Amino acid sequence: KAIHDSIDFPFILYHVPSRTNSKLNILDAKKILLLENCIGMKDATGDPSWKSLIGIPNKLMYSGDDCSAYDYCQSGGDGVISVFSNLSPIGMKTLLLNNSDFYKNQCAAITCDTNPIPIKWLLKRYKLIREDNVRMPLQKLRIEYQSELAKVFLEPSLTTK
Repeated sequence: KAIHDSIDFPFILYHVPSRTNSKLNILDAKKILLLENCIGMKDATGDPSWKSLIGIPNKLMYSGDDCSAYDYCQSGGDGVISVFSNLSPIGMKTLLLNNSDFYKNQCAAITCDTNPIPIKWLLKRYKLIREDNVRMPLQKLRIEYQSELAKVFLEPSLTTK
């Protein structure tokens, strides 16, 4: 509330416990969502109980977990703030529209290591970025994960979809 009261612009509450090592409870998240400048939330928990916040009037509710985004949106969520869409926006769209097993497997594969390590490795592999460097304390993708990702991402036209 103190941060909210010191700003005069809209914001989205990011709830990404795996990145912050901190988890809100649903009641506190709802209190934040009800603040005037909070326009919505990115829910990256993958926990179905958080869908209970969907439907708060005038609040945008986004999945932050690519693998469960289809179910989230089917429950009334407004969309996804996606990692996978950096590589394949059409693949993410297809996943959201029909729960495609092909793209669901690709989304699951990029969770092999901490975000953004796998997606950067893939973006470099598809020549969409020059370097797959990550900030400390993160390290580049380990060899064993590279071979696993290569098995899943064999389709050469992935980035043109």
